[in-house]
Amino acid sequence: MTSKIVVNNIGSDTGINTVTFDSNIQRGSSNLHSTGLALGAGSTVGAVTGVTTYYGDGSQLTGAGPTLTNGANNRIVTATGANALNAQANLTYNGATITHNVTGGLAKLDIKGSVGGGALGASISLRNTNSANNGKTELQFQDPGSNVYAKIEGTNLTDGSNNGEIRFYTASATQGVTERLKISQEGYITKSAQPSFHASRRGGDVSANNYVVFDQVFHNNGNHYNNSNGRFTAPVTGVYFFSAWHFTNSTSAFQLRINTSQYAEYAWDDTGGCATWVCPMTAGQYAQIYTRSYSWRGTSDYHNAFCGYLIG
Repeated sequence: MTSKIVVNNIGSDTGINTVTFDSNIQRGSSNLHSTGLALGAGSTVGAVTGVTTYYGDGSQLTGAGPTLTNGANNRIVTATGANALNAQANLTYNGATITHNVTGGLAKLDIKGSVGGGALGASISLRNTNSANNGKTELQFQDPGSNVYAKIEGTNLTDGSNNGEIRFYTASATQGVTERLKISQEGYITKSAQPSFHASRRGGDVSANNYVVFDQVFHNNGNHYNNSNGRFTAPVTGVYFFSAWHFTNSTSAFQLRINTSQYAEYAWDDTGGCATWVCPMTAGQYAQIYTRSYSWRGTSDYHNAFCGYLIG
């Protein structure tokens, strides 16, 4: 015969401190559960043979949480508290090393990829510069030798000379890290290395069916215009703008040539001439002005010019 103990309620009784069973309490065919079961401060529940026991302080939660399998999707780790997740040194993720360190109050975050043999490949570094530079923040791109080959720099609003600017830098073996593009706090975009030129001819008139050499140079950013042969050589493949004009007091006709071939339409006028072109060029091609049937006036009063620049 099977006997059972049924307890409907256990009320508080200061005269009873503990209830002791000499053998284990086991669950039968129905569930064993309790609503409102509470343990006082400092109380514990001891282990029961054959039953997994979990303590309220989390000291025996082995196997209680989900298993994060390598390669599985949706791997999420959540934690709360001031020190719940605290990486003290390097963190390796999919072969990349992520390093965070603070030196002299200046924070830096490095992400370095690995290459064959365990060596470090190219890296990305996010850091703030020293206080002498008014706290600029830089995103640096580095090669395996930790040499910076490009970076983006932002300046804070307390920097009086570069207030709120974003600057873009590239690097080369000959020039090092050099600023190439700047966005001011007003939104103005300047490109210090943008190819452009402006020149005129002071050396006298040029007869028909000849190239015009503009010998007087007023502007030549990048030195891509040559005033000894009148050629502008494209330093990079892109779209360029060109313009040329002169005064003749008679009929005028001239054209733009790319590597000795006429580009688009030529200019013609019965009192002078002015023309503009938008022209795609590949790196190494050159542009010149060529007269057609009529001479080019190029005297010292310089009522003539040839100019151009890279659009993009």
